[in-house]
Amino acid sequence: MFDAAFHNDPRFRLPQPWWKTDTQAVTATDHLRKRFQHYLADLRRMLTNYSGPPSFRQRMERVVESTDSVCKGILETLHLLLHGQRAQAFAVFNAMCSEQDKRSTGYPVITLSAEHPLFRARASDSALDTKGELFHIPFEKRGRVTSQRYSIPGLPCLYFGETLYGCWVELGKPPLDQMYYSRFSATGSPLIKVVDLDYDLCDLVDRGDHIEKVVPESDGTYTLMDGPGGGWISKIVWWPLLAACSLLRYDPKQSFHEEYLMPHLFMEYLLHEERLAGVRYFSCRGQLGARSRRQVKSALMNIAIPTRKQALAGFCSDMVSAFHMTDPLSWRLMDAIGEYDWSAPDLNTVTYHSQIQTSANTTTSYYQTKFFAMEMRTYMQQTEKVI
Repeated sequence: MFDAAFHNDPRFRLPQPWWKTDTQAVTATDHLRKRFQHYLADLRRMLTNYSGPPSFRQRMERVVESTDSVCKGILETLHLLLHGQRAQAFAVFNAMCSEQDKRSTGYPVITLSAEHPLFRARASDSALDTKGELFHIPFEKRGRVTSQRYSIPGLPCLYFGETLYGCWVELGKPPLDQMYYSRFSATGSPLIKVVDLDYDLCDLVDRGDHIEKVVPESDGTYTLMDGPGGGWISKIVWWPLLAACSLLRYDPKQSFHEEYLMPHLFMEYLLHEERLAGVRYFSCRGQLGARSRRQVKSALMNIAIPTRKQALAGFCSDMVSAFHMTDPLSWRLMDAIGEYDWSAPDLNTVTYHSQIQTSANTTTSYYQTKFFAMEMRTYMQQTEKVI
């Protein structure tokens, strides 16, 4: 069903500088409109050419219909946001999500287990000794929360990198000897489920998406066989949201970024969605060349969870209950200790096999880096209550 043209089309690789990818686009929203048109056209073309079982074809027809609805909902939402009608925009987006729930095409979701790799880091000239210094920004200091892709000004959130390298990249690559970091673990109480927006469309073919079977055909096409949970359907339907939340900023110096409109609204939506705590996404700051995109992206995965239980000071009580953490570790001190214990952790295979992009066409295995060595150091400590 998925042919090589769809699989290799650079228009569907994320993130990209939209003003370079589409030189005719006047705005980021204009670029998205054109990209959605291409996306829907390719889905319909492949559906027209599909000659497999009728039942699968009927299901794909419903998938295309749902995807079209999501594209229209996102574009209408952005139009309203750009015209200052935020309440109406939220209502449109919420209605679109409710419609997909009724169609059983809800978001792709993962549940954070105790083994899921979660790290936080800060750069500081002075020592960071307490766990609170590596937790979310306390409510009495919410004025420090600025506008970022998944950061609404004034709303403290808990951000994780799935690797220390990803944390370092998100911090702007500060001097490593100023880094302090902790490892976190989900307690399971409350259960943390996050929307999974970490994939490329080509991943559905490249790696089978973990839960469905991808069968290569003799004519160079691919057939996606449905599997438990039907996760590939959600990823096709909600790719337009991923695209709308993965736009690089045209001018970082501007005070307003059209590219942040959808991720900001999505974070607001999550605050009203009791079943979902946050979003998992890939960094727009890291370098992604032509090679090994999946392995490179897996070293740049982040998670953002907005605080729900607000207070005048201190931390969100839900967050405190949901996560345990190690004491802060000093990169400089850990680096001076020497070799690390390979037997300490239960190695996460995705992280272990990740790669770091060192140039446009070269990568380095993550397990050979000092970042990986420092992660191993955290497994010499138990995660404990934050406060």
